[in-house]
Amino acid sequence: MEAKTVLKLGELTTNQRGGKFFPVCAEAWRSREWLRILWHASSHGSEAEARRLPLCLEQNEAAKADLEAIEKDIKGQLTQRCLRDSKIFGRYLAASDVEGRFVSCLKTSSRGNSFIKLKVDLSRVHFWDADQQPLEDPGDLANRECKVRADLRQVWLMSGQCGLLLEVTDLQLREAEAPALRCPFFLEHAQQPAAGGPAAPHIEVLEGEVRALGVAQEDPPFERQALTRGVSDGVAHAAGCVSGGRRG
Repeated sequence: MEAKTVLKLGELTTNQRGGKFFPVCAEAWRSREWLRILWHASSHGSEAEARRLPLCLEQNEAAKADLEAIEKDIKGQLTQRCLRDSKIFGRYLAASDVEGRFVSCLKTSSRGNSFIKLKVDLSRVHFWDADQQPLEDPGDLANRECKVRADLRQVWLMSGQCGLLLEVTDLQLREAEAPALRCPFFLEHAQQPAAGGPAAPHIEVLEGEVRALGVAQEDPPFERQALTRGVSDGVAHAAGCVSGGRRG
């Protein structure tokens, strides 16, 4: 969803339980890139009986920019209502008051990690696979990558706070790419001396650097080389420095 998409708040409404909200008329928000689902949507605490469950996604710059623009538009329209109508929050509110009461869907964890918090009803959401085919049994959502379509349902008001309800209607899923791994025994093979040749120096990789150990003290010091071209390049460079020092 682009920042210029038309978004309009409806009239203040009260539901059957007495909760107040503003209906939202706007296009659905769609993530432009794949986002990682941090954990499977589940209920806990006060949400134990809730139909809509929290769906938390890893944040990226594109999604952040989209949602910040949406929320900015909503807060601007809400401020205009609160400047004219004291019944919304019990008194007239300025822009700074609305800002202080608004609960954003862009969150920061206690560890400083940024994420997006949406709502999802697992019994109603449509699941799709990476080939855009219906997915009957999505399984555990934790650490899966997804593209999201979410409706802007309403701006809720509760206990002096307000916020946008973004409810997921469609999830396209794919497996997260596994991190690249390197065999820890790779260097053992690289350090084997050639038949009849001198023993190769012992090479050790620590914190992304290559070090040569066991070199005589009178030899020139080994210059550490940052491991920028892969372990094999670092090993070759280290061995070349050591042999060159001995020739001097």
